[in-house]
Amino acid sequence: MRTSLAGAALLLAGAGAAGLAAAGTDTNGTGLILNGSDTLFDVTNQDVFSACATAFSGDWATSPITYQGGGSRVGAGNMDQGIQAISPMSSALNSGEFCSTISTATVYSPAVQNSPGLTSGLLVGLDGVALAANQVMSCSSSAANQVGASVAMHILTGGNGADTGATYTFGDSTAAMWKNQPSFDALAVLYYGLTHDGNYNCASDTRKSLIKSWKNLFASDCGTGDTTCSAGLTHAWRRSDLSGTTDAFTSIIKPPNGTLTNGKGAVVTVGIGSLPSLLNQVPVPAGAVTKSNPFCNSADATVVPAVQSPGGSADFSDLDPVRTVCPKGVDQVCEGFMNFGTTGGNNGGDLGVVLPILIPDTASVHPTDRYPQTTCGGTCAPFPAFKTTQASKYSTFVCPNGLPPVAGNICWMPYTGSDSAPDPRCTATNLDKCPDVPGGKPDGRRYNLYTMVASSQVTSAYRTGTYQFGVDATVSPAPRILQGGFHKIHSVVAGTNYAAGVGSETGTTGICQENDDTSQIGCLVDSDPCSVGYAGRESAQGFPGVSPTGPTAQPLKGLSINGTTPYTPSSVAIAAVGHADPDLAIKNLMSAPGTLPLYPLSRRLYFATIYGWSNLQGHELELARCYGTSDTMSSAMSNNGFVPAPPGVQCIDYPETNSTSTPPANTQGSGNAALGGCGAAGNSDACGGLVDTHGVAVPEATETF
Repeated sequence: MRTSLAGAALLLAGAGAAGLAAAGTDTNGTGLILNGSDTLFDVTNQDVFSACATAFSGDWATSPITYQGGGSRVGAGNMDQGIQAISPMSSALNSGEFCSTISTATVYSPAVQNSPGLTSGLLVGLDGVALAANQVMSCSSSAANQVGASVAMHILTGGNGADTGATYTFGDSTAAMWKNQPSFDALAVLYYGLTHDGNYNCASDTRKSLIKSWKNLFASDCGTGDTTCSAGLTHAWRRSDLSGTTDAFTSIIKPPNGTLTNGKGAVVTVGIGSLPSLLNQVPVPAGAVTKSNPFCNSADATVVPAVQSPGGSADFSDLDPVRTVCPKGVDQVCEGFMNFGTTGGNNGGDLGVVLPILIPDTASVHPTDRYPQTTCGGTCAPFPAFKTTQASKYSTFVCPNGLPPVAGNICWMPYTGSDSAPDPRCTATNLDKCPDVPGGKPDGRRYNLYTMVASSQVTSAYRTGTYQFGVDATVSPAPRILQGGFHKIHSVVAGTNYAAGVGSETGTTGICQENDDTSQIGCLVDSDPCSVGYAGRESAQGFPGVSPTGPTAQPLKGLSINGTTPYTPSSVAIAAVGHADPDLAIKNLMSAPGTLPLYPLSRRLYFATIYGWSNLQGHELELARCYGTSDTMSSAMSNNGFVPAPPGVQCIDYPETNSTSTPPANTQGSGNAALGGCGAAGNSDACGGLVDTHGVAVPEATETF
């Protein structure tokens, strides 16, 4: 469920994902490091690999496949480049990932070439994107409170000033967008600054009014939350750009692209290093179509004129114009000064409301580097940010002090250990200040936004010194420097209001050191009970935080979306089908269009190939057989909070003759109802040739269009 930096894609683009060439070619399907859906991280590593180890012999035990997650678009991009032949995915392949634009991609030796006619997927399970919120502060339970009230919200000057006399009704039946869908409307305003008249403005009084008053977030007011969260919402956590969860979230809410007149200004495509805030993006692939990143933490949504940038550009960005003060002694990461005109200095900083959670899982970052626990000693030393021979690739890089590196590549950082052997892998306090900081008293926790690693962990071409800034060395032409560690915010101390939110959240600690992004977001909304976040449905459970062992058994905290909960109450299920079924609103995704209840943020989970099941080799073939085994996947889905695919795993053929547009992830219907095509003249059936671990052919789904 982590989102790796080991790949690239275009956020929301109808073009091929841009995998990154450092991983090498897949020559025999064996001993690979695979990328794919973060949602299926635990499913793959804990359940499927265990089943495969039992089912298969040979060199699986001595030279196994390693699964790093990284995002569905990353797995698709790697298939496009012949780095891997299969990928677990939490969103469907789009036309640019399996049609003519990648006709030269090959794997194995002798070469096996991809083609649309060989592209298919296994439908392995169902899930819902949950908007998680602390139960006590939102007055929610398994019969959850709804995000987005359908009553008129008063618009206040600056969000908490004088009443402007204007109102905003989420899901307004007369609006241009999200009619009678108050939750989609509220989420669009919160995450994109997009109002239902089609205009973008992350700094609008409408958005500020939503954020500044806790009761505006929910259909049913919660007195406990109003009191504890009197300043309103602190943060809206989000998954990263390349996550299949983000892909599903945006494909369902469907924010339009920026235009000349809707508040984003003239749209300009931006490449690597064109703006400081866009440093170290992945490059735009030839022929790809970019789309403006809608999230309020991104430069695309906040810079004027607006820009269009490659996926991954906002993974480290903190440009949300609505800010939250970093409480001293509580948050572990913070920007140096309060921004956007707020009185700063005096060791006080802030963070934006919308923040991406991206736990680095690249080769240069070991698990112990993700959440440093040792407090820095208060003194500083110079450390290299990158190798001097690579300096030309980082012409716009800035150190934590906001200035270019000294001597071309040096930044000062607090450290622990001895003066003769300084170790920067520590947690700075708000009072830490290095000698290169110009004037004022900036918040020292800005140093914690950067990930420091032992140089021995970095690829030799970029290795320098004893310790250096962590990088993703698979990104070309220049590794991205890991400079947006928002996942560390409550890894040492719980949030300010955590004690008030303990209540029914028994078993949690308020310390969040989870090993995947979904679980970390689920933990953060309890640690900071005045926050919300979207992630997979697993995030609606409880998390112990320290030494994560999986979610705890307790009530579920997913908010209702447009009146339907991610977990169906017994009364609703009994009325619909005659018996209790907490997963009914997710299962109905596979029912005929119009079947209710349907959770609006439902999605399918896949295992895909663009090379044909009969052509797979080695461990990739074994993994495909394991994913194709219904009893194995039923157990794996249930063990991880997902819904097994009814009526079991099925092969689905991509309909090449269909339009190249990919339907929304929540399209109801069986078979390939949610798949786009290639606009081709003919259609090939790519199902067939795959048997499960019992030797039984994987059945093909009924084709619906």
